[in-house]
Amino acid sequence: MTVQISSLGEVADRFDVAVLDQFGVLHDGRRPFPEVNHALEWLRRTNKGLVILSNSGKRADLNRARIGSLGLDLRQDDHVVTSGEVCWHDLDSGVFVVSKNGPQRLFAIAGREGDAETWASGNRGVELVFDLESADAVLLMGVPGEGSAGNAENVLTQALDRDIPLVCSNPDRSRYLDGRIAPATGSLADTYSDRGGRVSWYGKPHGAVFDAVCSIFPDISRKRILMVGDSLEHDVAGARKAGLATAFVYGGIHASEFAGLTEGESIAERLEHLVGTFSGSEPDFALPILT
Repeated sequence: MTVQISSLGEVADRFDVAVLDQFGVLHDGRRPFPEVNHALEWLRRTNKGLVILSNSGKRADLNRARIGSLGLDLRQDDHVVTSGEVCWHDLDSGVFVVSKNGPQRLFAIAGREGDAETWASGNRGVELVFDLESADAVLLMGVPGEGSAGNAENVLTQALDRDIPLVCSNPDRSRYLDGRIAPATGSLADTYSDRGGRVSWYGKPHGAVFDAVCSIFPDISRKRILMVGDSLEHDVAGARKAGLATAFVYGGIHASEFAGLTEGESIAERLEHLVGTFSGSEPDFALPILT
């Protein structure tokens, strides 16, 4: 049964590490939520480990810089983990391979020109290629701008015809684009899989990113690591499967569902309905915002 709390301080004795989702928990894409920097400082003051975990196809250093540019107070010893970073390391080390014939030849689909080259820099296991015929796999790390989104779908159709596997380094199904919700990489990868394509996933709710977080704290039980996120499908379901404790922030992407409570309906009742709809995984705790 989910325990309703108003701040992480109420359950401070239940965890040693806080793993914080980014969008919807720390910021709204433009600025930090009001109490977030205070919450980060409280975590440090109480000697809690701190990890920012993001479904971003980019490297962790770029994500750290972006977080700072939004006004979030990150310190050098705060950890930042991205799905793109974990994918990079697994390819660099040879933990993940799609072809045994030397470096993995990847045809990359990225959000902006130069993103793939920046991501691949220094990777001993990757060679970027620019035609599908020579590719071992397609790396889907971002959705191009509005004018190029159709081109990405065309590339994936051609890749499917050639039976080329797909590596998706951001499973998020939707994104904000010009103030509206638009399909994201996860949606394209889902379609690829539904049409019979082979897909390897990096990012929440899949296990590799949670394993990477836990490897930072090898002496701490997974039950003492608390995932704080606003996605029941990605944050809560993925963390529970990985053996972590979970705290659901219902003021994030599900805020509209909780804002429309009918008379006599409780947060717990609405949460129960959403759990059945999105994940089947009930969080340990629920709170309105990160405090």
